[in-house]
Order: sequence, then C-alpha cells, then structure tokens
Amino acid sequence: MDDIARLAMGSCLFASMSENDVRKLIGCISTARRNFICGETIIREGDSTACAGIILKGAVRAEKHLYSGERSIEAYHGAGSLFGDVLMSARNATSPVDVIACEDTEVLFVSIDKIMHSCPESCAAHERLRMNLLNELSEKFWTLRKKLNYLRIKSMRGRIATYLLELFSQSGAVTVKCLPRDDTAALLGVNRSALSREIGRMRSDGLIDVDGKLVTLLDIEALKRCTMN
Repeated sequence: MDDIARLAMGSCLFASMSENDVRKLIGCISTARRNFICGETIIREGDSTACAGIILKGAVRAEKHLYSGERSIEAYHGAGSLFGDVLMSARNATSPVDVIACEDTEVLFVSIDKIMHSCPESCAAHERLRMNLLNELSEKFWTLRKKLNYLRIKSMRGRIATYLLELFSQSGAVTVKCLPRDDTAALLGVNRSALSREIGRMRSDGLIDVDGKLVTLLDIEALKRCTMN
C-alpha cells in the first residue's frame, strides 16, 4: 500500500493531503490496481463505468473515431492524472472515446460510490477528497468551454495566438510555459503535426520564439491581429 500511496500523491484527487491520509483513503475507495501494455484499450467507446482511474505510472490517450475513418486524439493524461471521472460521475453515460495506454501503464481504479459515501470514521480527508473531485470536474468543464471557444476561431494560427495570449494574460510575462504538444493540439482541436508546422511558421515570421515548452511572444500586437482570422 505504501508504494501506491507515494505514486498516487501526485494525483489531483489527493491534493493538500498527507501521505498517511492518502494511504487510508486508498484503502477506502480503491477497487483494483491494474497494468496495461502499450496500445491496450482501458475503456472502450460506448462503455459505462462507476470507476475512474488514477495513473500511477505511464500515460493514456483518449481517441475518437471519426466518420471519415480517422481517429482524433481528444486528450492525453500522464502519471498522476485522473481519467474517467466525468464518466463515472455521470452514472449511466457511455464513453464517447476509447482510452488507450500510450506506454506500459499502471492504473489504480477508484469507485464513485466509495468516494461519495463517508468512511465509518467520517474523516476530514474524505471530505477533502470529495472537494478535490468537484474541483477536478469543474476544471474539466471550463477546459471544455475553452476548447469550444478555440474551435470557433477558423484559422489554426488564430487558435495558437489566442492560446498564447491567454497564457500571457495570466502570467504577465512574455515568456509563457505551454502544455505538452499533444495536450496543446487536443485543447486547440488540431492535428499535432499540423500544429508543429504552424508554430514553426510563426517562429519564422518573427511572432514567437520557442524553447521546448517555453514560448516567448515577440510581437504581441501581431498576435492579437492573428486572433481576428
């Protein structure tokens, strides 16, 4: 149990908790600990579940089958992330995506029923757990709203510029830290390769400079004009 608690400490579900609290809660809410090999499907499109998964090791991606026959990556989750929480909270809803292991992955599954019903001790940690779940669901709701706003922008450059300007507005610094490229592509609703090419063109045009996840906004006014396209 101790090794699970240490691995799970990074999950949003256990934010602001001690390792001792996490250890006790895992005993209350977990249902299974499973390993998946790279490429294995964890949740299939059309499945319903009363459990969410905490990624202890590895990473997963959510893929959507398109009518064109192509597959769209909707989200990417690394170690410490929680997936399936919206689905388990919706009870009878079915998954709109396949959730697939991107690499060899270890997952701890937790139950919505066990989260929502207090343990016999009615401990404060269980109350914190429910609040953390609510915060995570709220964050995902607003992320979805933000993604819909990006999708209203026709050009890819406009979407990228809007994203960078939002980060600039939040931090007040011209050098901002972006999400990993896969996550950025999923958020903006674009193909990862096409995103990388457009970022390269924006760099060549003198709009930005790029160093890994760090992007420096070189021409704020020009980026603002990009958002109008």
